[in-house]
Amino acid sequence: MSRAGREPAEDIKRRLVHIVREVGLKVTTARMYLRPGHGDRLILIGASKPNARDERWIVSIITPVSTCGEWSGEVDIRCSISPEELLTQQRSGLVMRGRGAVPFEDLARQLRDTLEEREQVMAALNLGIEGPYTFRRARWEHPLDVT
Repeated sequence: MSRAGREPAEDIKRRLVHIVREVGLKVTTARMYLRPGHGDRLILIGASKPNARDERWIVSIITPVSTCGEWSGEVDIRCSISPEELLTQQRSGLVMRGRGAVPFEDLARQLRDTLEEREQVMAALNLGIEGPYTFRRARWEHPLDVT
């Protein structure tokens, strides 16, 4: 694997892991993928609830860092709800979209907002309230409805 730009990417990965833990999540994966065709490394952080029985992510953070060490300072937050987590007989889960360019400085707050929205959506689903569920910065919907 090429070493070019690896240290800045490792530093960004460590900072992201720290923030994920700071908001109370358990980091289940923290990886970097070299993408020679793109000239970058893709950082992927996957996290679950601290008391989760399995390693399934509920939140992931993705960001590219160029092989020369340049970074936009923005991350993509993704979140989901699986059918197994619900009390109802849902056939599919939901995914969140809308937090694709979160500034690093705002990451902790946006993660907390994401987790709060997730709890609200789970409660609505368990009460039988139909979605999609729209919040100020995000929309939760069935994966097949995401464009």
